[in-house]
Amino acid sequence: MSITSSPWKYPVFFRKNRVFRVYLGGKLIKRRADKQTAEVRALLGGKEIRFVAMGDSGNLLRDCLSGRPVIIADDRHSAQLGFKSPPTIDTLGSVPPRLAKSVALVPCSTVCGNRTIVALRPEKLYITSKSVTREADALIGFASVSCPTEGCSALIPYELI
Repeated sequence: MSITSSPWKYPVFFRKNRVFRVYLGGKLIKRRADKQTAEVRALLGGKEIRFVAMGDSGNLLRDCLSGRPVIIADDRHSAQLGFKSPPTIDTLGSVPPRLAKSVALVPCSTVCGNRTIVALRPEKLYITSKSVTREADALIGFASVSCPTEGCSALIPYELI
């Protein structure tokens, strides 16, 4: 059989090949994301919060004044620190007094627009990745986070993993 006698033979093969590539690529990406997570423990105002964070290559956010990287934790973790609602510029008056000295305002630019994130500087910050725990120097900001990796509720810059 020649190529000209069956015009659909090769496109079908390439379609199958594309599906395989997409499927295989999806598996590789999923495995890679699973390996790049870290457990974060932070002591803020005498209270400890813990969460699992996923490495995010797009998280280049830094505090303008100190240059520290910023971990973006889901809003629900702010309740563990005594906030009645997630901290924003509009609710700065409701910051618990024990946390007032650790507040930093971090300008943030995303595809959705610009905003200012309220971040906190923890007294102690420990990051466990690949069974190794080390102390880090970073801020924790709060925003609505949806991670594709199950169990993750924060985004962490790769440099901290």
